[in-house]
Amino acid sequence: MRTIYSLFTTASFCLTAAFPQSTTGLREKVAEGLKARDASAAAFAKGQADEGRKLGETSEMLLREARDAYDAMGAAESGDFDLLMAYADLLVEQGDHDLAEKALLRAVEIDRESAIAWLKLGQTEARLGPRSETRAIQSLRQAAAIEPKSEATVQAYASLGALYQQAGLYDFARETYGKALEQDPKHVGSKLAIAALDARDGEVVKANTAYQEVEKESTEYRGFIKNTLGIALQDFEQSRRWLNDSAEDHLAYAELLVRAERLEDAIWPLNRSLKLDGSNYVAWNLMGSALRAINQIKPARDAFAKSLELNPDQPRTREAIDAIDKVLPPTAPALEAPPAPDAQAVPAPSTAPQDNGQLSPTAPSAPVADSTSAPSPTN
Repeated sequence: MRTIYSLFTTASFCLTAAFPQSTTGLREKVAEGLKARDASAAAFAKGQADEGRKLGETSEMLLREARDAYDAMGAAESGDFDLLMAYADLLVEQGDHDLAEKALLRAVEIDRESAIAWLKLGQTEARLGPRSETRAIQSLRQAAAIEPKSEATVQAYASLGALYQQAGLYDFARETYGKALEQDPKHVGSKLAIAALDARDGEVVKANTAYQEVEKESTEYRGFIKNTLGIALQDFEQSRRWLNDSAEDHLAYAELLVRAERLEDAIWPLNRSLKLDGSNYVAWNLMGSALRAINQIKPARDAFAKSLELNPDQPRTREAIDAIDKVLPPTAPALEAPPAPDAQAVPAPSTAPQDNGQLSPTAPSAPVADSTSAPSPTN
């Protein structure tokens, strides 16, 4: 299982490797190797195993040749800051974190005011596991303290927050992510990390709003959101924290479950939300999408139809109904009607009502068939 820290530091909002101009030829070779590695992964994802293996071999060859060249230059014992940084970046790409740490320790001795060197040192030490966690925290704190503030100091705070979060120090994590956002209010990684912490604490409306704001700007973080949010929701459910028994909260909780690709689990909070407020056409759309994704076609059509009844000006919802009608003609045998909120087709999570009108959800984590996407066809 990948850790919170590894998920965070491999996401696209992190700093990329920096290579000095003095090693231009090796830099280009490494870039070619990394490009071939990415292409290999893409080929395997498409089922092109032979092509994937071929590209993987090319990547390994290029990176190995670059490594041999650096070793021949005596990079490990060099007093050249740029050379040490480039060499360390390559070692990290090859998974040789022990040697990368040694190279970066030499680099920070040469330039103790380099935030990027301290940042990379801390990130490398974090990858070495629990035995070097204390060193990682110290290095990242050093990076964050360097003036003037820069992208590296922002990333140092964010990486430090990820380490705290992984260690279960959630208050420290939230505070540290907040410091990253103070320096860079647009830092997506910290925004998403705080949203996951909010979801973990049951602040589902707040978390859902944060995710929506990020998704308006870009969809490239879906994988990161799915993984980190999935962990947060599991923690929330296991803690048996209280969820406000409101239509808004249950709808937000359902949307979070959909983002984590737990569509079947999203049915119960959607039913509850619609029982509390049956006039929300967006909730009916999400219900239709979730039911359709788990192959409950007739109930999905009925949910879309209800949404359209509430708001006729929805071309995408009409398209969804038309698509269903092509596989479910009117002459087909009637399927079971969609469950009423008091009698769900999907088992309801156990709840413990409080006097303050709250519910503690423990939604079942059943596998979902074809849950790769369930977009809400709202307009």
